[in-house]
Amino acid sequence: MRLIRRRAGRHVAPPWLRNARRALRRILWPAIIAVGLMWTVRTFVIGHYAVTTYGDGLETGDRILVDRRAYGWQTAAGSLVGYHCLGERMPAMNDLIVYTDTLGRPQTGRVNALPGDTIYLPHYGILPPRVLRAGETLVAREQVVGRVWAVTFSIIPDAPFYRCLDPRRFFVRIR
Repeated sequence: MRLIRRRAGRHVAPPWLRNARRALRRILWPAIIAVGLMWTVRTFVIGHYAVTTYGDGLETGDRILVDRRAYGWQTAAGSLVGYHCLGERMPAMNDLIVYTDTLGRPQTGRVNALPGDTIYLPHYGILPPRVLRAGETLVAREQVVGRVWAVTFSIIPDAPFYRCLDPRRFFVRIR
């Protein structure tokens, strides 16, 4: 006859449940935290964009890092109350910026006129407040995404896949 002992006051989980808790604590939670931090940084601090046109030190196929905080911290309140930015600054002359066009596509351009500058375009004389000129495009301050920081890598579009990375263009700092 077998004697069955009772454990008074203490519940012991079965082994499969103990292993599941250990896996959750050691693997799953760190993975969730890492993905959350990566998403936060990519969304609010640094952006990664592909260049579709050339000029201003950039080539077609470049992948660029954009500092989203260079001209202020764009907050989530913008979707509720309109454009909102903490610590807002205007881009400086000759800054290479990324902005969104009227269709929402990212574009790059070098700032060559600031608010208050006189420009010579038909129907324009003096740039109004919060409007700057990047290349030949007039850009509102609300359209500016950030300042181009560096080229991370470049892809040669017509090269075969095993030689498509340009060895001259790895982490080139843009000024």
